[in-house]
Amino acid sequence: MVIRKNIAIEKQHLIKLEPLLEKNQNNLSAAVRDAIDFADKGITQFGTLEEATAHLGKNSHKPSPLEGTIQSGSNVVVSSPILLWFLKYTRGILMDRGILEEILDPLNIESISELDQKMNEICQDFGWQVKVSLFSMDNLNPEAVTLMVSDGREAMREFVALHIAQFFTYKLNLDVEIMHKRATSVRIDFKKVEVGARFDGLEKYFGYNNLLVNELLRKPTFWQTLVKVHKATNYNIVSMCTDNFVSALANKPIRSTNNIEAYAKKHISDMPFQEFVETIKLLHENMGLVEKIECSGNDTIKISHDYKDEDVINPLIDYYIFILAANGQHFSAKYSSSLIILERIKE
Repeated sequence: MVIRKNIAIEKQHLIKLEPLLEKNQNNLSAAVRDAIDFADKGITQFGTLEEATAHLGKNSHKPSPLEGTIQSGSNVVVSSPILLWFLKYTRGILMDRGILEEILDPLNIESISELDQKMNEICQDFGWQVKVSLFSMDNLNPEAVTLMVSDGREAMREFVALHIAQFFTYKLNLDVEIMHKRATSVRIDFKKVEVGARFDGLEKYFGYNNLLVNELLRKPTFWQTLVKVHKATNYNIVSMCTDNFVSALANKPIRSTNNIEAYAKKHISDMPFQEFVETIKLLHENMGLVEKIECSGNDTIKISHDYKDEDVINPLIDYYIFILAANGQHFSAKYSSSLIILERIKE
């Protein structure tokens, strides 16, 4: 049975009914019936129209784009302590290129200003609490760029700077020239390098643990064993290449320079004297061969050691005079129970 009654509807209510009018081909009676049915369902479920309206308001939030990626699984939420722990133990490790391009796609960023804007949007959306500022005379193909990352925690500033530094290597062939750390900011200067050149600055400031971690993952048993035995003996172990070990066992003079050349990636005779001394200092102190190497100018090298037997000290002196001669340097030696002094032979 259809009951016809006149009802008064103001313009504002007609506006609210527009979606229902469209659904019902502008049939006002049908639109009103739909509205009544909807109100009845709300009252039936929640008791009153006010309760139904309040519940609807609580669940009417439209997810932001970031919330949408979290719901889809593209992004996840982690607590601040977990993130800081992650940053602490991944310092000095470069990101895989594919991972970086998930955040900064070189195909979608064409200028320094676009990168500046994009990175600040990411920092804001992800709650990283840092600010990025990029400066360059050329917005499209710069020869030099200065980056400032300010505010937030130091680990997060470096993490954001890593994104930009690696983006520059892939997109613009820019390498890190120098990094200046301050209490609440970090400044990094970038410069253009030749195509195909090594990104030494990127490796020095951001990838200094890359080789270490890759080798740990490649040969975990080897490195775990080595660390345990070094720690158990308080690092009282000498490391040496196989050629030198064989010579020592055969009671022959040690003549191999393989480890020095392998580390320096050049022949020993091509190494400048200062680089040569710095290299043997780094290698021999950390390999446990001697305790300390000091160079006074270009004429005197002091080697502290813990050997007491002259039958050990003399071959050690002979070895150092040999590698110095291989570098084109001629030295004589004198020694005590714990110190070897090498002095340049004047021509």
